[in-house]
Amino acid sequence: MNLFFRLNASDLIGYGHLSRCINLAEGFKRKNKNFKIFFLFDRPNSFKINKTIKILYTQSKYKNNNKNIDIKKDYLKTISFIKKYNPKLLILDNYDITTTWEKKISKYVELMIIDDLNNRKHTAKYILDYSLNRNIKSYSHLVQNNTTKFMGPDYFLFKYSMKNKRKKSFKNQISNKIKTIMINFGGFDKKGYLLKILKLILLKDLFLGKKFILLTGFNNQLYLQIKELIIKTKRNKDFKIYTDNKNITDLYANSDLAIGSGGVSSYERLMFGIPTIQINTYRNQVNNTNCLNESNLIVKLNTLTEKNLINSYYKLIKNKYKIFKLSYSI
Repeated sequence: MNLFFRLNASDLIGYGHLSRCINLAEGFKRKNKNFKIFFLFDRPNSFKINKTIKILYTQSKYKNNNKNIDIKKDYLKTISFIKKYNPKLLILDNYDITTTWEKKISKYVELMIIDDLNNRKHTAKYILDYSLNRNIKSYSHLVQNNTTKFMGPDYFLFKYSMKNKRKKSFKNQISNKIKTIMINFGGFDKKGYLLKILKLILLKDLFLGKKFILLTGFNNQLYLQIKELIIKTKRNKDFKIYTDNKNITDLYANSDLAIGSGGVSSYERLMFGIPTIQINTYRNQVNNTNCLNESNLIVKLNTLTEKNLINSYYKLIKNKYKIFKLSYSI
C-alpha cells in the first residue's frame, strides 16, 4: 500500500514541513508496516531522509532562473506518478501549490491537506491544521461541506519518541531551576538569529554559569562561525553545538528555558513545558506566535536587541512556573 507526500523544504521556507511529514509518515508505518512512503519534491535537494522513504521529483530544472513552481508541469508529473504507483492517499504540505493543482490531483487520488495559514480554498477529503486557535469552523468557508477537519493542537504531528521523555522535562520544570538554555531557530536559521543572540549572551554576566544547547541545523557556515566564537571566549564547556535533530527529544528533556522560532519547534517546546522567548523567522509563524503569546504560553520578542532580550529573559524567569503549568494543561 502506497502513500504520497507532496511537500517542499529549503533554506527559504524552512524545514518544518519536512519534519512534520516525516513524523506523520512514521505514524502511518507504525499502524501498518506494509505502507510504502513516497516524498515528492519539485527539485533535487541535499538534505538526508530515512532510506525507507522513496524520493520522487516533479520538476528537475529552474526555467530561466525562475524558482517558482510550474503548476501545470507539476500536476502532470504528479499524475504520472499516481498512475504508476497507485497511492491510497496523497498528503499535500506546500504553500505554493494552487487550488487548480488540488482539483486536478483529486480526480485521481484522495487528497489530504496540511495547512496552518487558514487563508486559501482547498479541494480535499481531509484537512489538518494543529494551530492553537483552530476549531471545526475555521475552514468552513475554505473547504467542501464533506471535508473531514482535524483542527487544533490535539493533532500536532510530533516525533513519537517525545512521548516517553515528557515526564523528565516536567520534573525539571517543577524544580524551577535554570541550568540549561536551548537556542534553536530551525533547520537553517537564514537570518542568523542564533549567532546574534550568542554574541549578546557572551557579553552578559547574567548568563555566566549557564549551560547552552545550540542547534545550527543545515547551516554549515553558521556552525563554523559559532564554533569559532565559542573557542575565542574560552567557554567551550558551557556550550554544546548540534547540527541535526537526531537527539532532539533528549535535548528538550534537559532544557530549562529556550529561545527559538515560531515554527514546528514551538509546539515541541510546548509539549515539554519549556518556557520560551519566541521570535518569528517566517511569515507563516506570525499567527502561531501571536496566539501563543496571547495565551501567556511564551514571551514574544519582536525586535532583537540587547535590552529587549534581557527584559524578555527577566519576564520569562518571573513567569516560568506559570507558563509551565499552562503548557502542562494543554
